[in-house]
Amino acid sequence: MAEGVRSLQVGTVDGSPVNVDVKSLGSDVVVRVTIGGTDYVATRPPGWPSRPQNTGTASAEGSTVNFTAGSTVSLLACEANALIAGGWASAA
Repeated sequence: MAEGVRSLQVGTVDGSPVNVDVKSLGSDVVVRVTIGGTDYVATRPPGWPSRPQNTGTASAEGSTVNFTAGSTVSLLACEANALIAGGWASAA
């Protein structure tokens, strides 16, 4: 039987949750996106990789990173796809 979606919230945009399917992160690649007109507040839930390429330092679990509107950032494909599907970012 095929495994269903494993949803994890990895941030918010204007209070709306950004959820990703985390059932297969092992082969996920980095994708560049441009954040839309509202800041993306990315969280680091337990087990989620840090985003040192965007912050300059490794972040602790439970911490947040604010990606400002209009900035271009590199994110895992599942996170980038969730932002694009939600209309909160575009492919860079």
